[in-house]
This record gives sequence, structure tokens and C-alpha cells, in this order.
Amino acid sequence: MYPDGYCVSTWVCLLTAVDKSFKTDGALGGYLNPITINDNDYNFLMRYFFDNIYFILIMIVMLNILLGIIIDTFGSLREELKAYTWDRANVCFVCGFDRETLEKVSNKRNGFFKHIKEDHYMWNYLFYISYLLEKDTSDYTGIESYVREKVDKQDISWFPYLQ
Repeated sequence: MYPDGYCVSTWVCLLTAVDKSFKTDGALGGYLNPITINDNDYNFLMRYFFDNIYFILIMIVMLNILLGIIIDTFGSLREELKAYTWDRANVCFVCGFDRETLEKVSNKRNGFFKHIKEDHYMWNYLFYISYLLEKDTSDYTGIESYVREKVDKQDISWFPYLQ
């Protein structure tokens, strides 16, 4: 039934069946010895069910499981991107207050945008750090010395933050 002794053990038989089902024309049924007209109906029916059940289990179910994992992974990545995009659009990067809170306490229209563009413009913090790194340490003020020490230790406790 199996040419070249490919079914010497259960493990080798399983590996051969999986290998030949993807490579052989007609899947696993194309690899096995064909059923002839002289065989009885029982052999034909058993072979028919074996070939089709194997095809359904291995080819359809396993490939759908693989595709399900891929689709689920892309779905979770999409959700992470959506959460990241929402966070960038609705939370102050520096202090962590959300848009709703900042809009409530602001006496101006678009208080959130005023806050992130004027009060806590994140690039001003980067410019300040760059300024400190370029400035001579002997010319630092007390605040600049404190912030430079925190930057060197990679400590962000000098940033205003939500408690």
C-alpha cells in the first residue's frame, strides 16, 4: 500500500501522509495504490471515506485553524493601533490628562488643543533636554542642574504627571 517502505512506524507513516497530501496530485489518495474495479465494494467505500475524511480533517480544518490564527493576530494588531491612535488624539503626552478633563477645566474653546500646543507642547521638552545637553555644565542654574541629573539617570520624575 505504501511504496518504498514509508510506513515503517506510526510517526513516519503520519509524516509521510501529511507530506504526500500536500505534494501529490490528488492529495493522499493520489499517493496510495489506486483501487481497481476488481476490488469489492467494502474496500472502495472504506477508501472513499478515508480519503475524504483525511482531506476534511487535514486540509480544511488545519488550514482554517492557521488562517484563524493569522486573522486573529491582525485583529489584535488593529485594536492596538486603534487604542494607540485614540491615546495620541485624546490624552496629553506630558501630564496624562484626557481631553474631557482638560475641556471641562478650560475656560476657552478647544482647551485640549490649547493645552497640548501651548502648555504642554511635548517638543518643547525635547528642545529643553537638547539645550541642556549642549549647554556648558558650569553655566547651569539650579533647576537646569536638577533636570540634567534626572535626564542622565533616565528618570522622568521631573515631568509633570497625573497622580
